[in-house]
Amino acid sequence: MQLFAELMAYLEKLANYVPLEIFTFFGTILEEILAPIPSPFVMTITGSIVRAQGRLLGYLIIVSLIGAVGRVVGTTFLYVLADFAEDIVIGRFGEFLGVSHREVEQIGSRFNGTARDYLTLIILRSIPVMPSSPISVVCGLVKLNYRVFAIGTAIGSVVRNLFFLWIGFTGLAATESFMEGLESVETVVQILFVLALVGGFYYYYRKRERGELLKSSDGDPKESSPDGAVEATLKPDTDPAS
Repeated sequence: MQLFAELMAYLEKLANYVPLEIFTFFGTILEEILAPIPSPFVMTITGSIVRAQGRLLGYLIIVSLIGAVGRVVGTTFLYVLADFAEDIVIGRFGEFLGVSHREVEQIGSRFNGTARDYLTLIILRSIPVMPSSPISVVCGLVKLNYRVFAIGTAIGSVVRNLFFLWIGFTGLAATESFMEGLESVETVVQILFVLALVGGFYYYYRKRERGELLKSSDGDPKESSPDGAVEATLKPDTDPAS
């Protein structure tokens, strides 16, 4: 943790020497990939610098958009990494875990780009205390449609960034008790999120054990009733002319 503390101190100094737009873009990428860095860190510093430089309040929108692009880049890295890890883990331990690639991909295929899918991800990305990295990992594991992932992340991140930029701009970021309270709430939400994932996996596993998970695909005429196909093959032809 000392390493990350030193990195954060370095980034805080760096913010005063590089163009704010560059700091915002690359800072949000690092913030997303390196989970120990608090999520408000880059945006609150950026908001404070915007005010110190005497820029107008509307400039927060510009840096918010830049930060959203950086966050999409960072989350895409986690998305691809989780997708790759799923291929390895399920490929080697899928039989032991009782999960196949097809079943995992079926979960992601349920989110096929409807307005509800976009809205759900936008809301999740917009909530300031919602941990970002676990969402990216889950989306990669279930192979969520990348278009939904990228657009939902970008729009939601703009809202989230504006919240933290406003905190930095108004000086609330300098209030130690406020920032500690915010980080505490985020930690609690992260724990609840992980517990929800564990509960969801258990629920999924129980449904699979009872044979309720793939009922819809079992009804596919191409895959159902193999015995019927054999019976039709063995049944002799009846030629009325013979």
